Amino acid sequence: MLKHNHVAKGNRWAVLLLLLLALVASSRLPLQATHESTEQEKAWKLVLERCYLCHYLDRKDYKFAPSLKDLFQRQSGSLLNGKPVNDQTVSDWIAEGSPNMPAFKYSLNPQQIQLIVKFLKEGRAASVSMLRNSR
Repeated sequence: MLKHNHVAKGNRWAVLLLLLLALVASSRLPLQATHESTEQEKAWKLVLERCYLCHYLDRKDYKFAPSLKDLFQRQSGSLLNGKPVNDQTVSDWIAEGSPNMPAFKYSLNPQQIQLIVKFLKEGRAASVSMLRNSR
């Protein structure tokens, strides 16, 4: 009889553990299933991780490197290397880098670089609340 009671207690713990695991798993499923990053969120994350450390996006001031604000609308129409500002030259600059900037072709794939270029071209920094409220 004592052995049977011990087994019953063990079964109760196993059932409780399984119920707890099922509850935890079910509470996470809706969050994972319903939240997929939008293209803009992915682009902002890349820009924040790779560009924002050195470049301002929301003002024309020089940080550690030139501002990227309105890069595609600049009157000069050229990059620091003299090449025209367009999707290809900006992508190339990001991929190849410069003496003062790392070459991101080693850490970003072409699609990620294109997301950054699109973010900059569309001037999306103005829509980022962190930047919109900073100054």
